[in-house]
Amino acid sequence: MGNSRQLAAARADRRGPLAAASLCALLAIASAAVAFAGAAPVSLRWELQSAAARPSVPKDSVPAEFTLTNTGTQALAGKRWAIYFNCMMDVELGADFRQLVLERVTGYLYRLRPGDGYADLRPGQSLHIPLVHPDTLVNAALAPEGPYLVFDNAPEEGLAILDFQRAPFPADHATSPEQIYARNAGVVPWAETQLPPVFPTPRQYQRRAGTVQWTAQPQVVGAPELHAELAAADAMLQPYFSGGSAPAGAPVVRLSVAAIAGLEEPEGYELTIDPKAGVTLIGVSAAGVSRGLASLRQLLPVPGPAIGGVALPALTIRDAPRFAYRGLMLDVA
Repeated sequence: MGNSRQLAAARADRRGPLAAASLCALLAIASAAVAFAGAAPVSLRWELQSAAARPSVPKDSVPAEFTLTNTGTQALAGKRWAIYFNCMMDVELGADFRQLVLERVTGYLYRLRPGDGYADLRPGQSLHIPLVHPDTLVNAALAPEGPYLVFDNAPEEGLAILDFQRAPFPADHATSPEQIYARNAGVVPWAETQLPPVFPTPRQYQRRAGTVQWTAQPQVVGAPELHAELAAADAMLQPYFSGGSAPAGAPVVRLSVAAIAGLEEPEGYELTIDPKAGVTLIGVSAAGVSRGLASLRQLLPVPGPAIGGVALPALTIRDAPRFAYRGLMLDVA
């Protein structure tokens, strides 16, 4: 059901700056859909508030408010409904507000649902919902967008909130270039040693002293059943060397399949780079060896005519894919 709601939220954002993110959501969940059954019997308005009106909001955060009005003929009763919306900025409920609960479903998709303190919203009544954006809202494109209502008894049917308004930003809220520069000046670059050796961050890794040095193509060895992985490893290393093979006794690249303690996933692997032994890659299966080769590729320098060899940092990586199905979002904005 959550996937269906993501798709509906993505469709609602095709008009604005969320188009790229919406397209990615559509590609990821194209097999599911929410059928929009009509217009929701509510209106929703979002607007910023002044710091004076909400003095309890932290200085670096932005107070805002949703105004939810029942425009229908029946009460919005009980806990049998939820409102979904997109917001490119983080958003939270006011600290002391108990009538509703705000949850992040995934990414930019949020859900408002009745909490323990909720009282039925009768026709014509409005509910003022205090919000807090923990960071500065630079422009209106980051504000909430695309809300729709879903009732629990029809979870695959969304009701678009057509009467949705975003109040104009007050003049005193505009963020100046100087303010943006001052905020960005606080960004501190990380040293390379603070970053994981490969991405995504491995489940376990340990850096060691030393490097593996090759000035000629190393030997790649392994069981015959790993012929595809052996060929891939050999082809991966070829661009770094002008010709010839490493002399006898030089560190090698060794591929194998074996059980790995603590890693039961079939695509799990252990990659060890040792200055004397060379590269040892053990996979729980041939697929695990392939995943380990993908990590090894990240540790290699960018190939080019001036490379003249390879130096790999000594380390051990133990990892396995976290999800059976993986994907990549290319944001071209």
